[in-house]
Amino acid sequence: MSHAGTVTAFAAMAVEARPLRRRLAGNAAVRVDRSGIGLSRRLGRDYGTLISCGLAGGLDGGLPTGTVVIPAAVALEAGTMQPCDPVLVALLRGAALRCGTTPHPGPLVTVGHVVSGAERARWAGLGYAAVDMESALLHERGQHFAAVRVVLDTPVRELSPAWARPRRAMATPWLWGEALWLARVAPRLCDLVARIVAEAFSPTPTDPVPGTSEPPALPSA
Repeated sequence: MSHAGTVTAFAAMAVEARPLRRRLAGNAAVRVDRSGIGLSRRLGRDYGTLISCGLAGGLDGGLPTGTVVIPAAVALEAGTMQPCDPVLVALLRGAALRCGTTPHPGPLVTVGHVVSGAERARWAGLGYAAVDMESALLHERGQHFAAVRVVLDTPVRELSPAWARPRRAMATPWLWGEALWLARVAPRLCDLVARIVAEAFSPTPTDPVPGTSEPPALPSA
């Protein structure tokens, strides 16, 4: 387990974790761990700096597939909004800009299932930008927390709720069309998240995008 002062990048699925491990190989500042979907893997509670990484469902119809969301706050579906660490958020947003993408700052909600249809519209109406199944649960386990999520499914391109169990969904013939789309799109999106995290903690970050400034140093635990 990690301890206070370390940085742990959590990913639920292998497709999210693989590019993180590849891009962070040799970077002693960050370790990568798997949480399982909906935190199905057993985790500790005393992490230092913790980053929730991976895919999300877009709630706002104006956020297409590929939109990076680095929220200012996260919430459980039955809980109150919890702020992310502002300095860590600034660090990650600066890295996103240097990677050529402008992150959306809207809040993220964590629920225990794949969201679609009227429920997606309801969360959007409450002001949430995106939805996932882990971030607000991970928030409770870190002293400093932030999330880097990229929109996969959207109101105009929804996924079956069966994808909450990926292996079972892959064996379902009527989902093979979705599976082909996911196989093509998801690895590229997960690599974008990995690029942002690697850039944020690189010992030699790239030059800032013109018109932006470097965020302050990461807080000590």
